[in-house]
Amino acid sequence: MRILAALLLALLVAAPAAAQTELLPGYPEKTLRGPAASKGAVIYSHGLAAVSEASPELPYVLDPLQESGWDVFRLQRRWAGETLPSSTAALYAALRRLRGEGYARIVLAGQSFGAWISLAAASSDEQVHAIVALAPAAFGTRESSPHWMRNAAGLYELAEVVKAERTLIFLFEGDDYDPGERGDRLRGIFERRSIIAHVIDRPFGLAGHGVGLTRGFARRFASCLRDFLETTSPAPRFACGGEPASSELVDFVLPEGWRVRPAPSGAPPALAGMLGRWYGVYPSGRQVLFVVEEVGSDRARAIYSFGPLARHVDSQAGYTPRRGEFDAATGTLSFSEPQASSNLSSRLAPDGRLDFTWTNKQSGARLATRLRRID
Repeated sequence: MRILAALLLALLVAAPAAAQTELLPGYPEKTLRGPAASKGAVIYSHGLAAVSEASPELPYVLDPLQESGWDVFRLQRRWAGETLPSSTAALYAALRRLRGEGYARIVLAGQSFGAWISLAAASSDEQVHAIVALAPAAFGTRESSPHWMRNAAGLYELAEVVKAERTLIFLFEGDDYDPGERGDRLRGIFERRSIIAHVIDRPFGLAGHGVGLTRGFARRFASCLRDFLETTSPAPRFACGGEPASSELVDFVLPEGWRVRPAPSGAPPALAGMLGRWYGVYPSGRQVLFVVEEVGSDRARAIYSFGPLARHVDSQAGYTPRRGEFDAATGTLSFSEPQASSNLSSRLAPDGRLDFTWTNKQSGARLATRLRRID
């Protein structure tokens, strides 16, 4: 492993930075605090752009860091001719630049290829406060690359030499770049090396290579990620609390004048029990707010509201009013209006939550989640 570390350091020093790579403010609309006034600097590295320049938007999970007092930057790399050595060298150069400017604590954060080069750049002797690696990968998928398994073997090699003070690695269910079973192997390496690192392997209810970029992912992990990076404890734990408070659900649009009306005396208990506001997140990371406003003996009126998905995706928040029918035999409330592009169904679960399913009428695509009451 010492040989690998030496080779990585040689690449950092010798490889030319990608042409026209820029270190830019992550939030251009907000003023950087500078080395003296900030808590430190965060450098975000985006994933590998295939045929065009990468989106300049940052993942939502970094927002609380900026709000808490960190200066957040993004390393904007040009897609033409990008290589693993050149991109790692560019990030290493940015790290040294900010260190030279006086930033005492530097965090390297990235998604996919950006997560990979964050781990690689932290293998040098340049001090790194923390790494946040979302779905690290650099060698394609099973279908696209004969070197796909290097997404596992190469990651273990990086884990053997990484030198950050604390490290977070997120791995997700349904990630086409993940050969599988990387979590336990990584934990074993970090434990043997006695370094502070946590591997969050397949968090429940989230899936896909890009889910770490979404609002739903940030809603669950952003606050505890910030606390993990900022704590002065010599052995920090990565511990996330419960669901967000109702007052924090500000991403949704609802029509003016909406309100939840009391159930009439003749409404079935299973249907009346669905009245109110319900919140959840699809495995894709999109948030859902489902409001059952009014029920009758076998019908209901509701609002299906959805939050933004990711900043680089055209996915603004919105809502649709829905009218559904209740099947007393199954306890299912179904919304299948002819003019709607999707079918919705909901059913009370034994734990008091709401099993909820969205189905696209044209493609048959289906998303399912369990919503919790937030009233």
